[in-house]
Amino acid sequence: MKDNQRIDHSPAHVAIREVFVNLCVHPDYKADGSLTVIFKNDTYIFSNPGTMLIS
Repeated sequence: MKDNQRIDHSPAHVAIREVFVNLCVHPDYKADGSLTVIFKNDTYIFSNPGTMLIS
């Protein structure tokens, strides 16, 4: 908080937003499964179905 306003543009917030956008944009939507975000023990785990589409 700064001057009674939430500051959410820290490097960690920016990185988590970037990972989330990549998770939504780049999955293999033809593969079985779903997009998953898990917060566990102060760790975020992002998972999407399919495999990497680039070598």
